Amino acid sequence: MSKQNELVQFSRGASGGGSKNLLMNGAQVISQRGSSALTASASADAFITDRFRISNYSDATFTGQQVADAPTDFEYSCKVTTTGTDTSLSASQYQRFITAIEGYNMNHLNYGSSGAKTCTLSFHVKSSLTGAFYVFGFNAAANRSIVVGYTIDAANTWEKKTLTIAGDTSGSWNTTNGAGMYFGWSLGSGTNFHTTTTDAFQAGFKMAKSDQVNVAGTSSATWQMTGCQLEINDNATDFEHEFNVITQSKCERYYKKTGANDRIRLTQYHTSYKGGQMFFHPTMRAIPTLTKTDGGGTTISTGSLTADSLFLYVASGTTDTTVREITDIVLDAEL
Repeated sequence: MSKQNELVQFSRGASGGGSKNLLMNGAQVISQRGSSALTASASADAFITDRFRISNYSDATFTGQQVADAPTDFEYSCKVTTTGTDTSLSASQYQRFITAIEGYNMNHLNYGSSGAKTCTLSFHVKSSLTGAFYVFGFNAAANRSIVVGYTIDAANTWEKKTLTIAGDTSGSWNTTNGAGMYFGWSLGSGTNFHTTTTDAFQAGFKMAKSDQVNVAGTSSATWQMTGCQLEINDNATDFEHEFNVITQSKCERYYKKTGANDRIRLTQYHTSYKGGQMFFHPTMRAIPTLTKTDGGGTTISTGSLTADSLFLYVASGTTDTTVREITDIVLDAEL
């Protein structure tokens, strides 16, 4: 990807239009943060596979990682493991596995109007624990939410679940580049987030009923998910497997990371400066945050950073032969 003595351009293909699946990376195939277990400590979020993260606001700790354990037709799943327990969640505590749908990608659902569309959610799940679990969705203001239940019937067995997600005819729903809707799987929650109303949107922020299994309550408990698809349909259809490069490109609108051996070398563009530019394809959702490793013994400065490109430079005269380069670039514009 990196080249010397010329501008460097990211190009991984078009972002792929016409997808019926509102959830990106549903087969858990893209994991730019790595395949080793990442820690979700107490009161913290941790992205595992691209677009999916553990949101842990309990006293428990978890690890999460992409694993090569999946049902037929899939290769990977995301696995959450309890490493430190919290057997009694307080009213305001919870842990969940969650993703976000950008507003641009859900404005055709017509949420907040009489024409709000019903969707069907399908996914494969496997857990060492059995019993009542719930999925939930809520708007960016967290004042409208829906809770829908499913049951894990057999321990350590892949099961496919299909649920109806009713449209919301009320509330305010973002339809631009912010979060249009958060969608998640409850792994346990306190009473502040419990409801007795399921299968329909309601005012407030709810994630489960009171009988939800507390994954944090059992040491070494596991919960895995893959093949998740949210589609505008009254019935679930076959999972939409897409080319890996398309899924990668979709994910890179939100997060880009160079490989361990990639280097972008800065070249002389002025008598006093060396510089280099990266163009983002696809355009990132918003101006990203940047982290990088500088080479050549000096700090490389950011000249400009937009949702489309990055320009970096360093003061360096034409007689200066020191190699200036950057490695380990991370651009983060996640919701």
